[in-house]
Amino acid sequence: LGIISDPDGSKKVQVFDSPLSVWQSQWPTGDKIALTTNPSANTSGYLYFLNTNTEKLEKVLSGVRGLTTLVNEDRTQVLFTHNESNRLLLSILDIESDEVTDLPIWTLAEKCIWSNINNDIIYCGVPNTVPAGTDLDRWYQGLTSFSDSIWMIDTQTQTANMLINLADVSREEIDTIKFVLSPEEDYLFFVNKKDSNLWQLKLNNL
Repeated sequence: LGIISDPDGSKKVQVFDSPLSVWQSQWPTGDKIALTTNPSANTSGYLYFLNTNTEKLEKVLSGVRGLTTLVNEDRTQVLFTHNESNRLLLSILDIESDEVTDLPIWTLAEKCIWSNINNDIIYCGVPNTVPAGTDLDRWYQGLTSFSDSIWMIDTQTQTANMLINLADVSREEIDTIKFVLSPEEDYLFFVNKKDSNLWQLKLNNL
């Protein structure tokens, strides 16, 4: 079941019902929620937009193996990871044109965050060693981990620049998840999946 409510848990309303027990949800803004099937390297994944007013589903991506997604705030672009011939790729879907563009680096969509200031910019934690497609499931199961660098991606130019290798400054390997940007975008916060410790990175020093 999919239920929305006020922050304090009041005014609960059911807006979604599915035979699948696990969905990844994002609520970028407005009246549409992004719903992605639980990722697996060799299983076809789907992304839908759910209209919370009409409870209607709109299919955005379908039949994509190893699918993980990150929708930007105005729902014009989707960053997504997918498994092609046991090779993990990172791509951008332009929702209006339905055009897909492959990006020059690889990472999981949940290791990224869209910029608050520029709709074309994404910050990502990128593994220093590119894993095989089958490593996707092992990472979700906690059987393998990564050591990440922080990169900035420009979706307009399809370019990517490494900002910092986290191991060089932290003296430990950090497997980044749960990114948050400060409102002025001078700090990037993230969690190390290995131990759940919270880290901050000052972006304007890079």
